[in-house]
Amino acid sequence: MKPGFFSDKSFSVKAVLCIASVAAGFCVTMLLMMIVLLISAPQEVLAGRMPELNAGQLRIIQTGQSLFAFIMPALLLAIFFSRKPKEYLYLEQKNNGIILFFVIAASIALIPFINWLAYLNQQLKLPASLHGIEKWMQESETNAAEIMKIMLQMDSIPSLLFNIFLIGFLAAVGEELLFRGIIQRLIADASKNIHLGIWISGIIFSAIHLQFYGFLPRMLLGVYFGYLLWWSKSLWLPVLAHFANNATAVILSYLEQRGVVESDIETVGESNTLIALISFIIFGIFLFSSYTLIQNKHKNL
Repeated sequence: MKPGFFSDKSFSVKAVLCIASVAAGFCVTMLLMMIVLLISAPQEVLAGRMPELNAGQLRIIQTGQSLFAFIMPALLLAIFFSRKPKEYLYLEQKNNGIILFFVIAASIALIPFINWLAYLNQQLKLPASLHGIEKWMQESETNAAEIMKIMLQMDSIPSLLFNIFLIGFLAAVGEELLFRGIIQRLIADASKNIHLGIWISGIIFSAIHLQFYGFLPRMLLGVYFGYLLWWSKSLWLPVLAHFANNATAVILSYLEQRGVVESDIETVGESNTLIALISFIIFGIFLFSSYTLIQNKHKNL
């Protein structure tokens, strides 16, 4: 099959291909998880019990998920949809160091505001008639938090560096390839509205994590990443912003475990509206600087 074989197909055909590719990737990830479980605790698995996974095992599964459910489907879909897959995914555009600096600074400055928004999100309560759904959402949130807590157990520099690679870099590359490189473009091209593509892909990006008490801040991050791609025409900027956000959380967790920083540093701004407002203003300054530099760069091309 030649590259771009599905380039002229309808949005519905491309959407089905997208869903099927990602679903297949998650199935491969589930198969990988079963293999890990069978190797680590065969008796418990065969007895129908779910054994607890340690940090190393979870990292193997997370690596598989990034590769099989995000990176490989995105690359495959780009080959299906375009004769120039690198150009389709916006992987060819380069950015200068000043733009990269402002994007990193903006992403880190936004963290207290994101924490505050997450705190507001957690205060939302569903009607009593939806108690069952709310309970399921709470359980999903608790399970996700427990998994992340185990993965973030770092007792050495190598474990810190691997988590920065896995949670920071690999997750950022995989999710940006799929959600911004493929899904955002599909929706924007079909609707002829880039803003619709950015917001809907941001919503899907947040929803697929199945962490509903963090839905709003994750959606906002997805929208931020989407506009970075639209302005710069380079997927590397949202990848960098995503990496900066995730890697900062990993590094702060490591420093907290080592007693270098206070235990509440990761939740700074969570319930403090003033800190959240200052965070958003500083983020806006850095983001506007990034936008201005990007526009000037395009004018000089």
